[in-house]
Amino acid sequence: ASVARIGGRDAVRISVADDGKGIAAENLAAIWEPYVTNKPGGTGLGLAIARQAVWAHDGTVNATSTLGKGTEIQFTIPANGAGAERID
Repeated sequence: ASVARIGGRDAVRISVADDGKGIAAENLAAIWEPYVTNKPGGTGLGLAIARQAVWAHDGTVNATSTLGKGTEIQFTIPANGAGAERID
């Protein structure tokens, strides 16, 4: 995670990446929808809830994926206070 000036404001960006099988481009938008999962026993609620939490804090979410290489999810939310400490 890091605190940086993004789009003219201090923000916290958290990136989570894996080196799994990746998600096909045509399926990428659906990962944010409730009850969408390809895991046995999964509920498909994790990313849907995370997106709502980020949006509730005026943040953004983004996902990129390459088949056979993995997926990266980025969450960006405004930092509290003008003098936020930078964490790398």
